[in-house]
Amino acid sequence: MWLLTARDLQHRALRFGMAIFGTALLFAMVILVGGVAAGFSSSATGTVNAMNEGTWILPEGASGAFTSYAAFDAGLADEVVADDEVVPLLIMRGVATSEAAEAVASADEGDLSSAEATQDIVLVGHVAAGLGGPPVDVGRAASGLDEVVASSAAELPIGSSVWVGERDLEVVGTADGMTMFAGTPLLFVDLEVARDIAVEGRPAATALLTSGTVSSLPDGLVAIAATAVADDALRLIEDAVGTIDIINVLLWIVAASVIGAVVYLSALDRLRDFAVLKAIGASTRSLLVGLALQATIVAVVAAVLAIGLAELLVPVFPLHVAIDPGTFIRLPLLAVGVGLLASLGGLRRAVGVDPAAAFSGPGG
Repeated sequence: MWLLTARDLQHRALRFGMAIFGTALLFAMVILVGGVAAGFSSSATGTVNAMNEGTWILPEGASGAFTSYAAFDAGLADEVVADDEVVPLLIMRGVATSEAAEAVASADEGDLSSAEATQDIVLVGHVAAGLGGPPVDVGRAASGLDEVVASSAAELPIGSSVWVGERDLEVVGTADGMTMFAGTPLLFVDLEVARDIAVEGRPAATALLTSGTVSSLPDGLVAIAATAVADDALRLIEDAVGTIDIINVLLWIVAASVIGAVVYLSALDRLRDFAVLKAIGASTRSLLVGLALQATIVAVVAAVLAIGLAELLVPVFPLHVAIDPGTFIRLPLLAVGVGLLASLGGLRRAVGVDPAAAFSGPGG
């Protein structure tokens, strides 16, 4: 029976090859779509932890540091009792305008066009060399009032200019992965610059940060952990993540349907073969094992191919894709289950075949 299964796979190699490739694409999308959803979470958590893994102090009633922009007097930091320094932070959502990539390329060729690119950003004003600042991966930290460190997701080259409000800033460094809200880049500037842009220069803050333990707070302020800040930021994209989960389930169903259709067609083509095998004493169980093996081989080979396809396609995605290494172990195992489930239609046809059909004429 094992040999017959192998021969059938060889005989219908084109059909099974197309099924494997199609299923592999579906499995690759399962990996990638799941990675996008995981990327939302890892980006938010990574960004918050990079800014401050300790305590975030917010106004009462504020849902989170990145979702509620209630400014308060930064002087309240002096009234916070903590076992480490407390520094103010100003966070505001806004829009940044810069030269579009095509304009930069044209300028290099002598065509001084004025094309501009606009993108949503989260502006972060922080104390120089203090909590709330970004980990600079390329370039250097901002040291002047007209300098900015941008998330690499903003695609702003070092030395380029970016306008936030009416302020013209020079990009002096970039920080990898510093995004919120499914890819919105963060721009980090000096606290005074952020105040000029957002609150007309008033000594305000939207959060206070400390890496130590807070023992006393002034009225109107509450302390929350960094994990709560990240969770609150993810709240805004819950519907998007839920939609991705539904799409993943649908992709699994489609993958099972593709495998099931191919195995079912194979079973229809082999009905007379099954009848002959039954007539000479082959057990129904052996027939079922052969069909189930076909479906499992298709699913497992597709899963292995999907892992390679997913790795190749990750750089194509504009969003951060965080693929859990455990996925590469779980996918083949889940693929076996999908293959066995998909083979049920073909199994039913094999069980129901009449051994007498082996002795009937063509079409009998």
